[in-house]
Amino acid sequence: MLFRSVLYLLLLQCLGERPLGMHVAALRAVMEQFRPELAGRDVLLLAKGPRAGLAALCFAAVYPHVHRLEIIETPASLHEFIAGDAVVDVGPELFSFGLLKEFDVDRLAALIAPRPVLFRGLSDVQKKRLAPLREHYRALGSDHDPLPDDKPKSAATKRN
Repeated sequence: MLFRSVLYLLLLQCLGERPLGMHVAALRAVMEQFRPELAGRDVLLLAKGPRAGLAALCFAAVYPHVHRLEIIETPASLHEFIAGDAVVDVGPELFSFGLLKEFDVDRLAALIAPRPVLFRGLSDVQKKRLAPLREHYRALGSDHDPLPDDKPKSAATKRN
């Protein structure tokens, strides 16, 4: 079934549609549907994985009603797909023409600031790549840390 959905997205891409744009539009439709119920509430958007994470980043960058974004296990840069010899059937939306040139993950997250964005499940190398986001939040007058320490605290640390 996954293979068919990937083929469908590739077909749409051949017709000029952008799979990433379709995912962002779907998120927008859901938000619009529930907008009356969400009025006056803080909206947390949680995404896990590279495909959902990238769509959530793009969505939150253009839709200000998301008050907080948390992304789990997503790449720190779209360069990771190129360097890792990823193929299109892993996620066609990750290969949106022109996206990497203008809007890598760090730039998308910067567009969302000062609203909180949390990246979880990143390696130390990935955290280093996104480290300038900390300074970006500070420059905006926020003490938010987009790269929290995910490592569980030891029992000795918890007691202190």
